[in-house]
Amino acid sequence: MIRSFSRIAKKYHHGRPGFLWLVSMCLLCGQVTADQEHWQNPDYLLNSFIEIAMKNEHDPDPGRVRKWTAPVTVWIDHQVAEQDLHTRLVTLHLNDLARITGHPISLATSESHANVIVVFAKFQDMAALTRQLMGGKAESILHGTLCLGNIQTDNRYVIHHASIIIPADQARTKGKLVSCITEELTQMLGLVNDSEAVYP
Repeated sequence: MIRSFSRIAKKYHHGRPGFLWLVSMCLLCGQVTADQEHWQNPDYLLNSFIEIAMKNEHDPDPGRVRKWTAPVTVWIDHQVAEQDLHTRLVTLHLNDLARITGHPISLATSESHANVIVVFAKFQDMAALTRQLMGGKAESILHGTLCLGNIQTDNRYVIHHASIIIPADQARTKGKLVSCITEELTQMLGLVNDSEAVYP
């Protein structure tokens, strides 16, 4: 197991700051026993990390670790009702992410102090919001997409800003509100790739 980490680390480490730190977290899982679930297997965790953190279906340059170095501060833009519910769901998951990663993640006191914007809106406003927050190119991936997230990095692949749009009406109709929030907030940390091979 250690040898497999070493091989992959040598392959991806050059020019990709932070990779060794990130994959080393997988070593904390310890030895696999017969009664462990598949997602507790260190090999599965390593392969899953590579699948979701180092690949990107919308990026032709795979193999780059994208990560935050600054504290993550999140502003919630409520454009629909149920503000208390949405704030509570976002806060719960941000707290989980902060606890799991050890990285400072919190709600911002104002939009001007935020580096992550989460918009709860109507589905009919998705296209306009996507153009406004993510640019015209992002609009091309809206087809078949329920919720949408976008990260911006510098030339060292350090994330400095992220935007998330959640069409609350459509998400609730499909029973996907909670999964939209957890998926998009988790992906904005740099785990950008969608993969059916990674579950739960």
